[in-house]
Amino acid sequence: FIKEECEKLGIKSYESVRLKQETLGQAHTVRLGLDRANIKDDESILIFNIDTFRPNFSLPTTLDFCKIDGYLEVFEADGEQWSFVLADENDNVIKTAEKERISSLCSSGLYYFKKTKDFKEIFDRMKTENDFSKGELYIAPMYNYLIKKGLLIKYHKISLDEIVFCGTPDEYERVKINEKG
Repeated sequence: FIKEECEKLGIKSYESVRLKQETLGQAHTVRLGLDRANIKDDESILIFNIDTFRPNFSLPTTLDFCKIDGYLEVFEADGEQWSFVLADENDNVIKTAEKERISSLCSSGLYYFKKTKDFKEIFDRMKTENDFSKGELYIAPMYNYLIKKGLLIKYHKISLDEIVFCGTPDEYERVKINEKG
């Protein structure tokens, strides 16, 4: 399944890693995966949450990924259960927050880092400094470290109907019913 989906998306290089222990959150899961897959520090990484589907996914063609240091995909929604993005008038991300509503822009769970090294260094710092959000190490707040360094973080907004949520039992059951219907 993974191989077929990666080929459909044009992903040339990927690694599947099995973890044997529980992690401290999504950022820790990615950090362990990067180490086990021996991803080089200068490689870029694209991360997507496991509790969301993006049918017909494609990266935005309006962004030049060579010129940005990070990227988040967002949508507008109600609720407090999301990672949030605060942006300026030029679509630059100026702050991120986990489960703290700082804007109407909610992360879809798709994250890009230009350099794996940045992700690793920020994660290690967050873990050392106990910079947990709601008891876990999440990815969205990591961008605040890049922003403080003056690096360029962008976002792209999609519509809510482009995303399928399945992170809670109710959402998962709804997905199963819709697939049968």
